[in-house]
Amino acid sequence: MNARLVLRRDFRSILAAAFLVASLSAPATTFATSSIAIWDGTYPDCFTIDTPGLHTVQVVQRFSVGTLAARFKIVSDPGMTMTYVSETHPIAHSLGNTQDGLSVCYDECMTGTTVVAVITYMGYGTTEPCGKIRVVPHPLAETLDAMNCGGQFEVMTCTHLEVRTTLAGGCNYCVSHMDLTSYPGTAKFFNCVPLPVESGTWGRIKSLYR
Repeated sequence: MNARLVLRRDFRSILAAAFLVASLSAPATTFATSSIAIWDGTYPDCFTIDTPGLHTVQVVQRFSVGTLAARFKIVSDPGMTMTYVSETHPIAHSLGNTQDGLSVCYDECMTGTTVVAVITYMGYGTTEPCGKIRVVPHPLAETLDAMNCGGQFEVMTCTHLEVRTTLAGGCNYCVSHMDLTSYPGTAKFFNCVPLPVESGTWGRIKSLYR
């Protein structure tokens, strides 16, 4: 049997076991070992240019020393006038979307930099100076949380993407592009697959109340 296939199956078992253990115990929060970032491959990864037409940006998990899952949400400043069009998820086990809250579970222990979503926006060239596309906590979370490969929940940091209409100013035009944002709160248990729903007939449902 293919060794990589066996490895992926083993990691699925590890992931399932880690979620089971985590769901039965109090969450153990550790310091961040990874960050969620938004970048545009056309310009430096600290900003993008709002011009009329379609724009694609990537949401990536960066500098991870080993992650099994992560969740977050993407929002836009009021002055950022590019509008959301669509998105794709390179990771198969993704639940939700970036605009309402996205949870991502990997098939293996991921390290380094991983693209977790690709978002398309329509630009109009009207964004106000220093408008941003921001990473924020998932609506069901207190903070930006992830599960590391040891089954512990950790609080991640993030970097936002500046949106402007000019190249002038470089990466530090608004704020230092080296600044990392973090959110207070405790990382908690979460899953990346919807809970199963058992089907039944109307007669069976009525029988439950007799």
